[in-house]
Amino acid sequence: MNTLMEPGQKFDSFQSFEAALKTFERERNVLFVRKSSKQIAVHHPEALRLRYEYIRYECKQGRHRGTESTGKRPHRNTLKSNCPVFMRVKKYEQDGTFGLRISTANHNHDHQPVLIAAAGRFRKDTTPSQPRRIMSAVPAEKRVVYPFLGRSGIRVSNLCLGTMTFGDSHLGLPGQCTEADAFQIMDRFSQWGGNFIDTANIYGKGNSEMIVGKWLSKQPRDKYVLATKVFFDMGCENNVNNRGLSRRHMTDSLERSLERLRTNYIDLYQPHMWDDGTPPEEILRTLDDLVRCGKIRYAGMNNVSGWQMQKLVDTSKALGLNPLMSLQQQYNLACRESEYEAFQVCKTEGIAVLPWSPLKGGLFSGKITRHSRPTEGRLGWVAEREDKRHSQVAPAYSYLDDTIFNTLDVVERIAHRHGRSMPQVALRWLLQKDVVTSVIIGARTLQQLDDNMGAASGWTLSREEMQQLDATSQRPVPYPYEMLFRLNKERFNKSVMDYHVQSQG
Repeated sequence: MNTLMEPGQKFDSFQSFEAALKTFERERNVLFVRKSSKQIAVHHPEALRLRYEYIRYECKQGRHRGTESTGKRPHRNTLKSNCPVFMRVKKYEQDGTFGLRISTANHNHDHQPVLIAAAGRFRKDTTPSQPRRIMSAVPAEKRVVYPFLGRSGIRVSNLCLGTMTFGDSHLGLPGQCTEADAFQIMDRFSQWGGNFIDTANIYGKGNSEMIVGKWLSKQPRDKYVLATKVFFDMGCENNVNNRGLSRRHMTDSLERSLERLRTNYIDLYQPHMWDDGTPPEEILRTLDDLVRCGKIRYAGMNNVSGWQMQKLVDTSKALGLNPLMSLQQQYNLACRESEYEAFQVCKTEGIAVLPWSPLKGGLFSGKITRHSRPTEGRLGWVAEREDKRHSQVAPAYSYLDDTIFNTLDVVERIAHRHGRSMPQVALRWLLQKDVVTSVIIGARTLQQLDDNMGAASGWTLSREEMQQLDATSQRPVPYPYEMLFRLNKERFNKSVMDYHVQSQG
C-alpha cells in the first residue's frame, strides 16, 4: 500500500490537512479541485474523463484481485513500479471527522478497487472564527450606488469586495478569513447592496475562488458581477508554460477558475499584469475569443504602465476586437503615480478605473501614528521583519516619510470633522475621483466591512477637503509631467481632449 499520509494521522485543523495535500500535489503533479462539500475531483493533463474524474498515477508494486462472490477466476494484475493506474478520488465524512480516500478504479469494473492511498482522518477546523451576530439592516440612503463599468452596459456597486483575505494566503500574510467568516462577509456585503466581487486564481492558490464559488452557488448567479484574474503559476504542476498570458495558459486557467467558482461564465476576466513574453495581439485575440464564445462577458487589465495601456487600446482597435473595459491599479493617497499616464488613457478611452489597496496595506486604517510603530495588522507583521517583509504594497514603518505622516494628519482631522473613520475618508477621496468606477476593498471582519461600506454614499467630502488631500499627498511632479501640466494650464480645451484626473466635490 502506498500512502498519501500516515493512516489514522490526526490534523489539528482543516488548514493543516490542506497543507499536507498541497505537498502531495506538488510532488505528484496533480491538482485536487473541490466540486462540492462531499466530493473532490482530480484534474491532470492526461486525465481520462469517464463518469467520474480519473487521473493517471504512478504507483509502486501492488495487486488487483477479483471477488470470490462473482464465481470468476480471481483476476491478477501485478503492477510494476511506475505503472499508470486509474484512480477515483473521494472525500468522506465519518463520526465528525473527514478524510480523503484514493482508490484504483478499473474502467471495466470487473474487480474490486484496491486502496493504494489514503489520507488520515482529521478533526473539524478548530480555527476560531467570528461569532455569528445579528446584522442590522442597512438604510437605503447608505447603500451602494451603481455606476456603469466603463463603456459597457453593466452596472456595478461603487465598492467592490476583494477576496484576497479568503482562505490561506499565497504570500504568507497573517489574519486570513476562514470559510465561515468569508461567508458572513459576503452575506453582509450583499446586504449593503454590493454586487461586485473580485478574486484571482492565485489568491491562496485557488482557495479564494473555491470559497467564493461555494458561496455563489447558493445565490442567484445573475445578481452578481464576478471578476477574476490570470497570470501567475499556481505551483501545482512542474510546467514552464503555467505562467504568463499565452493563449494556452489563459484558456487553461479560465477553465480551472470556472470549476472552482462553480459557474459557466466570468463577468470580468483580467490579466493580472503586463506580460513581456507574450505579444499584445495574442493576449487581446484570446480575450476576444473568450468573449465571443461566452466564457467571459468582458475583459479588463491590471497593473500596467501608461504606454502599455495605450498599446493595448490601440492594438484592440486596429484588430477590431472587443475593447478592454477596466483597469485595476494600485491607487491611494500614498500611491498616485498612475494619474500621470495610465489613468489619462482610461479617461480618454472610457475605461473604468478600479483601485486596489485603497488603504495602502492598512496605512490609512487609523492605527498608524507619527510616533509609534504598528504592532497589529499587516503593517505590524511587516514591522516585525522589515528587512524581509517590506514591499511597495505594504511599506515598512521606517520607510514612511513626512508626506505620508502629513497626509495621515489631514485625513484624521477631516474624519473627526465628519464624525467618520479614517478609512472612510481615504475611500471617499477615491470615490470622488472622476476616473474611478468602483473601489476594491478587503475585510477580515464584519466590523471592518461595515466601516468600509460606510464610505459608499450618504455623505461627501467638500471641494476644499478634496483639494487639501490632493495637495498634502502630492509628491514633487517629475519631468516632463510638471512642465507639460504647468505650461498647458491656460490651454485646456475640453472639446479637444479632457484627460486630467479631476477631484469632484
